[in-house]
Amino acid sequence: MKKLITLLTILVCLSCKKKPENDIKPDYQLITIFDISPELIEKDKEEVDILKNTTLVEGNSKEILLQNAFNYYSNFWQSKKDYYIKNEIQYNIDSANAIIENLKSDITVVYIQDKFAILNKPSQGIDELSDISKTDDIWILENNIWKPYLDYSANFQKSTRIDINNDGFTDVILKGGCCDTESISIFLSDKNGNIKYTQEIGLIGNAKIELKEKCLSKIEVTFFQNEDYKENAFFNCKSNKFVLK
Repeated sequence: MKKLITLLTILVCLSCKKKPENDIKPDYQLITIFDISPELIEKDKEEVDILKNTTLVEGNSKEILLQNAFNYYSNFWQSKKDYYIKNEIQYNIDSANAIIENLKSDITVVYIQDKFAILNKPSQGIDELSDISKTDDIWILENNIWKPYLDYSANFQKSTRIDINNDGFTDVILKGGCCDTESISIFLSDKNGNIKYTQEIGLIGNAKIELKEKCLSKIEVTFFQNEDYKENAFFNCKSNKFVLK
């Protein structure tokens, strides 16, 4: 789903052209819902290669989680720095150096349980390293080793923990975006403590997102050029996913 935000941004730009009537309707969906299946998962090759070259320590403690995260993100930012050195982009080299220098203290645990955790760390924006923000990543415990969950690749996201489907287990919603678009990544947990990437939702327009427990979560998106045109979605506990209304 890594191309979703780029696609949504292009559609927004196309929609910004002036139209003669105020009651126009968009020629695209304001809410796009993807149910995740194995064939839709696109792991970022760079991230996969970085993980292969990262030393991960065995163990399930919070301390080991932070150590593995530091090792992985250090390699990630060093690869960025090497690229900028090769291409002689000095302002990005300086920014990468600053991030690497402070990285250990800038990685924090937002949430941890037996088989998954949420980490907050520095993240690169669209405009190279001039736009650094703190975003959340999901990590999983696999074969007693903490590692980044690379099945999803949406950026600019912050996490919300909620029992969205009313089954008594903590689920994770990652939400964020840019350029008048938003993306929502849905991760549902089960009775065994595992977490699974289940849906990716793209929004274009003025979005109102209400994340509530007991199957009361809903989304409303209003078209930029016609406030009377809206699209809606809600979390359906029977199907265990967001659906269009």
